[in-house]
Amino acid sequence: MKPQVWLVRLWAPPARLDRLRRLLSPEERERADRFVFDRLRPPFIVAHAALRIVVARALGADPTALRFTKGQYGKPRLRDTALELNLSHSGDWAMIALGHEHPVGVDIEGIHPPRVSPGMIEAVTSTTERAAFEAMPPERRAEPFFRLWVRKEAVIKALGTGLSRPLDSIDVPLGPEAPADGVVLRPEPDPRLRSWLWDLAAPLGYFGALVVRQPRDQTPLPPEPVQVLTLDELDA
Repeated sequence: MKPQVWLVRLWAPPARLDRLRRLLSPEERERADRFVFDRLRPPFIVAHAALRIVVARALGADPTALRFTKGQYGKPRLRDTALELNLSHSGDWAMIALGHEHPVGVDIEGIHPPRVSPGMIEAVTSTTERAAFEAMPPERRAEPFFRLWVRKEAVIKALGTGLSRPLDSIDVPLGPEAPADGVVLRPEPDPRLRSWLWDLAAPLGYFGALVVRQPRDQTPLPPEPVQVLTLDELDA
């Protein structure tokens, strides 16, 4: 079964936001309440409620009954099921990915040119990638940088390592179209597997990417087209 991805706008009116909050676990509600800035609370609630709704539909379960745990480096997992999942949010949008057979990593990032400094480029690039950026005029670096960023984030999220994995040990394509086999890991943590990369349709001003970890001897499974989870569908 192909991986599936949902796009969610991180906004809801107050009454609906309150209903979505009720879907969360006590731990999730506590995390939401701890935000220092009130503006950060609604996106968190919508994103995590949407994750519960999407997973519950896939399993035929009650969203409030789902029990999540975390891997060693914080990647969310479901207890008592092999369903793979991942969540990413940036600005006004979130992406949710489900992998029915294989680990998945999804990322969405807003394009913000002022963030593209020499220090940021050095922090996230490999030697080969850095050389490519040094050959670009500074005013043309923003889109390649955020394409690289979102693709690398999807890789480390599929691996489940978080930033414990050095980003300079990963090569990804910089161009507008990424070949599915364009990810290179040095070293590959499991030689039996391969990381397959797909760019995702995202709102204007954003990039999205999905990485699926599959056995090398299996044909790669590209994701289904991105589905938009509407506000009405969130009103569970």
